[in-house]
Amino acid sequence: MILNVINIGDRIELKDKVVREDRKQNVYLSQLYDVDEDSGVLKMAMPIKEGRLVPLAVGTRYEAYFNTKTGFYNCTVRVTDRIKYNNLFILIVEMENDLQRYQRRQYYRIDVSVPFVINNVTETEYEAYIKEGREIIVDPDEEYKATTVDISGGGIRFLSKNELEKGTKILMKINLDIAQKTKTFIIAGEILACERLANRKDTYQHRAQFAKVSKEQQEDIIKFIFEEERKRMKKERG
Repeated sequence: MILNVINIGDRIELKDKVVREDRKQNVYLSQLYDVDEDSGVLKMAMPIKEGRLVPLAVGTRYEAYFNTKTGFYNCTVRVTDRIKYNNLFILIVEMENDLQRYQRRQYYRIDVSVPFVINNVTETEYEAYIKEGREIIVDPDEEYKATTVDISGGGIRFLSKNELEKGTKILMKINLDIAQKTKTFIIAGEILACERLANRKDTYQHRAQFAKVSKEQQEDIIKFIFEEERKRMKKERG
């Protein structure tokens, strides 16, 4: 039974089923409103992307990924209708196959500005942390400030006045508000890219990959992302 796997209120990602070679795959966030067990028809929130309601076209097909209490599941869905009920814009979709457990390897990324701090670490410290789980001890006096541009369960893009070369190893300390509580994440990472902002000569934008992130940390970051999107959807709908 469908409701043995997914539940009302579960967060959903919808990804384009068919993507043209010259375009990127769109990813939309939604939330499950209702399930018809017999027909496999689902009602979900009309997605919002970059602060705007996205009325997905009837007949289009998407890969749906459900974030449930027991893990991630996915199936293919087809949009069959769009309705408005009690000031809610609702997407009606039909499941085209059974739900399958999904081992999540890619993570949805959300644009969000959160201040945090960074310490540089040595290659030796980094390798000991990765291979042996040895704690990295840093000097608070040597930390410097940064601000996220976006974040996912696998990495981060951020701004800093410090220029960090590709391959630099860092330790990040960032606070995220999840389920009305503030959680502190201390995560090691490696700089993948760095570029100076054209309109702010003293500021650099970096991309970093998280290293040895626990499953719990990844799940918490994903929860943060969905909660942020839900807040934006609620604000957008008034």
